[in-house]
Amino acid sequence: MGEDGLQGASLESTARRAGLKRQLVLHYFGNRRALVEAAVERILQHYRERVAAKLGGFDDAERLPAFLDWLFLGDFCEPRIDALLAEIHNESRRDPALREALQPAYTELEQVLVEELAKAVPEASLRARRETAFLVLALCFGSGHLLAVTFPRVRREAAYAQALAAVRSLGLEAAP
Repeated sequence: MGEDGLQGASLESTARRAGLKRQLVLHYFGNRRALVEAAVERILQHYRERVAAKLGGFDDAERLPAFLDWLFLGDFCEPRIDALLAEIHNESRRDPALREALQPAYTELEQVLVEELAKAVPEASLRARRETAFLVLALCFGSGHLLAVTFPRVRREAAYAQALAAVRSLGLEAAP
């Protein structure tokens, strides 16, 4: 799917690219929907592993700043995968099952950020941490998509500054 995009994804094209017979792909996936859902899960697992690896290298005081830097300034965005995710998002607007497959991953990422905010600003309410986490993620993903359509990088940096301001508004004194 990374090569052909979501629209070009089929059991036949997947089998051809993998050097397999269509029947074997059919045996494991059953239909295109299952193939797409498996691809979604693989992409989401890739991001889960990247988040865990990124956070694992820092102590508690460094984790939130490092995570925010990575989301906005690091290599969190992967253009080829992001393009495929954008196609999946578009299709999920018409496909409730696909939307259901995507939603837990974003909830997981939001929860990671809520937990990091709880460590950094324990006095902030759960509601405030959730709203801030959602805002940070919306700024991250939105600015990432806009970069893909050639908005200047300085706009992404402005989104990062707004995310930091939202985090500081929770009462974090040593925000990055």
